[in-house]
Amino acid sequence: MIKDVSCVDRTFTSINGSTYPLDKLFSLDYTVLRALSKEGCVFDFVNGYWVHRVSGLKFKELRTGVVEVLCLGHYPLDNIDLRGREVVDVGAFVGDSTLYFLYKGAEKVIAIEPHRGAYEEMLYNLKLNGLEHKVIAINAALGGSERTLHMPVNLSIDDTIGFNHLSTNIKEGLEVKVITLEEVMKYVKDPYLIKMDCEGCEYEVINHSFNTITKFKYILLEYHNADISEHRKTLGKLSSNFICNEITYELFVHKEGQGVILCKNRV
Repeated sequence: MIKDVSCVDRTFTSINGSTYPLDKLFSLDYTVLRALSKEGCVFDFVNGYWVHRVSGLKFKELRTGVVEVLCLGHYPLDNIDLRGREVVDVGAFVGDSTLYFLYKGAEKVIAIEPHRGAYEEMLYNLKLNGLEHKVIAINAALGGSERTLHMPVNLSIDDTIGFNHLSTNIKEGLEVKVITLEEVMKYVKDPYLIKMDCEGCEYEVINHSFNTITKFKYILLEYHNADISEHRKTLGKLSSNFICNEITYELFVHKEGQGVILCKNRV
């Protein structure tokens, strides 16, 4: 995946011929490096940020979530018209999916992210793209009841991808406010699509706020290391109001407990 390294210029060149700063190489994982050889992202040496080749979206750092959403076809939105609609983005991370929804035409996104570092980088990325006016950003976790939890002080932005804030038993650390879907709905006029990638919070939210979540036309679920019995139970509950289909996604093929599911309201 790496064609050449120049110690003089302090750059490296990927097999697609694009050149990037050498000091960025050590923060890029396998998924990101592989995407550089596809449509990927280029680095703007003048301004010091990453730019996605196709959408033109800009990012402070090229993280795995950015590559998955923009380069690897993570979310199946080809048949969903987001133009002029509202999206609730649960687990917004650094704004990768939030910016993608806006690029696809969403008029407004309510972006919920509990990790303070990821939340602040999301705000930076939104401002970098001049789209902060279309986003209501909330620094909180989503759950079935309002409460306060804690996360480790040293939990990095990248590590938060696999961290379940609702299941932590930590008594000290950084405080995380937990809000309910009903609280979020105060900002929603058009409940069109809700995306949940929150490492297990989706089960608590669906079970405790089922009547609220049925107001949405589409539910987009991404799950990792799921409890299979809990997962099947939740899908069974959704099936009374939604038609749900597993999405084939290359990173999750043959990986039990991981996947992406798109549910469409029967109404």
